[in-house]
Amino acid sequence: MKSSNISHKRNTFKTYYFENEDTNNKFNFPTLDYVKPQKVQNILPFNIFKTNPDKNSWIHFFIDDYQFERVWQQPTQYINLLKQADGVITTDFSMYIDMPKALQIYNCYRNRALARYFQKEGINIITAVGWSDRDSFSWCFDGIAYGSAVAISSNGCYNNPEAKTNFIEGFYKMLEIINPCQVIFVGKVPDELKDIYVIQSFPNFSEKFAKHIEKE
Repeated sequence: MKSSNISHKRNTFKTYYFENEDTNNKFNFPTLDYVKPQKVQNILPFNIFKTNPDKNSWIHFFIDDYQFERVWQQPTQYINLLKQADGVITTDFSMYIDMPKALQIYNCYRNRALARYFQKEGINIITAVGWSDRDSFSWCFDGIAYGSAVAISSNGCYNNPEAKTNFIEGFYKMLEIINPCQVIFVGKVPDELKDIYVIQSFPNFSEKFAKHIEKE
């Protein structure tokens, strides 16, 4: 097989961000450094932070993929913006059950690649974790250091009973494989998970906005 000897300018796969590093897992995802528990008091989605930076907030990417595809295409252009935040919950490119498996794996790779790049740039991160179905459990947690702080979102998990079941099953699998020291949970926490002691929950932006409207 030919070597991927591509110039940095044309390397759309971002492999030069972690050249000569350990990628010893099933699909050669970049391996992240351990992430200790973080102090998180407020979170903002990337698209909101981009126009209204808040240095006391963490940025998250639990939003539609098109809102942050630009970060993958030209990540160096957003580093200074990301460094203005308290920290960054890393990207969450989608892994839907009905997506081709190859695209799910590619999106997981993109999440790890950007997370590793952020770390190397000195950005304080919490790693976003996602999964689709049971088949994804064999690779979707790869590259995340054991015991690290992680972040997840329940966006979309209430669409149907199967989605909720897969989400809860994946959550417990994540606890088994990663054993995180902290879980930042964005969105509604299912009743089945409310007694998990490592969870710190935040409403997603639409829920937060709805509560703001109710108060008015």
